[in-house]
Amino acid sequence: ADTKLMMTAIDKALANPADGVAQPWRSDSSPANGVVTVRKSYVADGRKCRDLLIANSYKTLKGEAEHMFCQDGAGQWKLVQ
Repeated sequence: ADTKLMMTAIDKALANPADGVAQPWRSDSSPANGVVTVRKSYVADGRKCRDLLIANSYKTLKGEAEHMFCQDGAGQWKLVQ
């Protein structure tokens, strides 16, 4: 359920055209929470791409990573790296 909440936050962040907007998420059934922020938008290899900073925590565990998402030919966002 926590992963689904995070994925929904990622989808919302990618749907928002603005860079730098934080999209938080929080589980009602566990101590998991996080925030997804679009760091920048650009075109790479002719595809619209966005770098997302994904930061999550669970109790005392915290982690964050930056990931690149690009749109495929159908306009769907896909994780590239």
